[in-house]
Amino acid sequence: KMSRATAQEVFKQANRAGPVANADTSQLDWLEFKYAVSKVSEKIGVHPDEVAVMKPIKIVPGASRASSEDPLRALEGAPLDAIFGHFAASGGQSKKRAKSLDGKEFVQLLEYLTILPDRATKTAAMDFFQKAKRHSSDPSELDWDACSWALQKLAKQINVPFETMHQLRPKGKAIGSPKAGSIRSPGT
Repeated sequence: KMSRATAQEVFKQANRAGPVANADTSQLDWLEFKYAVSKVSEKIGVHPDEVAVMKPIKIVPGASRASSEDPLRALEGAPLDAIFGHFAASGGQSKKRAKSLDGKEFVQLLEYLTILPDRATKTAAMDFFQKAKRHSSDPSELDWDACSWALQKLAKQINVPFETMHQLRPKGKAIGSPKAGSIRSPGT
C-alpha cells in the first residue's frame, strides 16, 4: 500500500521527530516508532492498530483506494485517545507538539467527532479549550489529560456519555457543514 520511497521518508520524519540527544539515525525509539506507525496509517488510510497485522500485498498501478477520499476514515472505531493522537500529530509537528492540540486542532477534533457544529458552537468549544489549558502541561495547548478534561466537561454539557464520544461520528461521514439552523449552544 506504500512505496519504498514513501516508507523511507516516513522513517526519516520519525527520526527527526525524536529527541535531539538520539544521534542514532538508523533506528527508531519507541516514541519515534509510534509516530512512524501513525504516519504510515495516515498515508495508507487504515487505523494504526491495523498496520501491525498487515501482510504484504501486490499493488496494481493506478488502482484507487476508497480510503483516499477521506483520510480520517481510518479513525472510525478508534478509541478517543488515538483520535486525539491523530489530530495532535497532524501537520508533522515536532515531538513536543505531537503530544498536544492547539485551538485549531481542538476544533478539528470536535468537528471530526461531529460535536461541532452539530451539538455545540465554536465559541462554546473555545471556552472549554481556554479552561482546559489550565490543566495542561503546556499552558498554550492541550495535552491528553487536559483535552480529556475538556471533553468530559463538554460531554456533560451536551448530555453525551464521555465513554461514547468517539462513536458520535456516523461511519463514512465526511467533515462538512450541516444545514443552516442546526448549530446550537451546548445545553440548548
